[in-house]
Amino acid sequence: MDPTTIIRMLNDFFNAVTPIITDHNGIVDKYVGDEIVAFFTRPTAKESHQALAVEAALCIQKDQARSEEHTSELQSHS
Repeated sequence: MDPTTIIRMLNDFFNAVTPIITDHNGIVDKYVGDEIVAFFTRPTAKESHQALAVEAALCIQKDQARSEEHTSELQSHS
C-alpha cells in the first residue's frame, strides 16, 4: 500500500474515532503513528471514567465494523 493511501486511511480513522471519544467525555491528548492517546478523567454522576472508556471502545469497534462492511459492499459492486 502506498504512503498516501495509508495516510488517508489513518485520517479517516482518526476523524471517525475522535468524536466517539469526546462524546464519552474523553480528551484526546495526541495522535502517535496509528494510535490515539486519550484520557477519560471526568466522571459523570451516572458513570465512572472507566465505564466511559470501555463504552467508547465498544462504540469504536461497532463503528469500525460498520465501516469495514460498507467498504466491502462498495468493493463487491465495483
